[in-house]
Amino acid sequence: MYKRYRHRPAWYRTNRNYVRYVHAPYYVRRHHTVRYYSYSDYYRTLPYRYVYYDTWVRYRYNYRDGYQWINGYPYYIYNGYLHRYSHYDECNFELVDGYSNTTYTTYYGYTCATGYDLCADLRDQLNYQQSSYRYFCSERLDRQYDHWDYRDVFYGDLDDIFDQNDDYYDYDLNTDDDYDYGY
Repeated sequence: MYKRYRHRPAWYRTNRNYVRYVHAPYYVRRHHTVRYYSYSDYYRTLPYRYVYYDTWVRYRYNYRDGYQWINGYPYYIYNGYLHRYSHYDECNFELVDGYSNTTYTTYYGYTCATGYDLCADLRDQLNYQQSSYRYFCSERLDRQYDHWDYRDVFYGDLDDIFDQNDDYYDYDLNTDDDYDYGY
């Protein structure tokens, strides 16, 4: 059922109209003692509610866009989502087409900061061409994890807010047409 929903850009804002954004890399290599030496070191820390479409990390975080230092680790926040931004740890970022939930291109084997910077540059160009938040950058999970509570899903917060048949988040998976997000 949850795979019927879209990727929820700007989930925390009441005005979801597209506003052009140009990614600004943060070049300062700040040392951090919190480290994730493997992908699974980080993924094991995530609850299932931050896993979108059983494939990508979509860690919701309601804070302003840009570089942030949170609990001893560097992150980049964009459009209500937290992205790892270490100049030392590695990440497997993907640019995802949020209309079709497919990978547009990959940035594997880079440091988190470099991979995110490359991904965000292309994301911003493509979104500007589309005048929408169609594309997003996200880390691809390497597998599923035993600690996940599969009842605590990405869209679990919508049950009390939106009707399951609400057109705002629902679309027909049987069509190949681009879906109009309505904003």
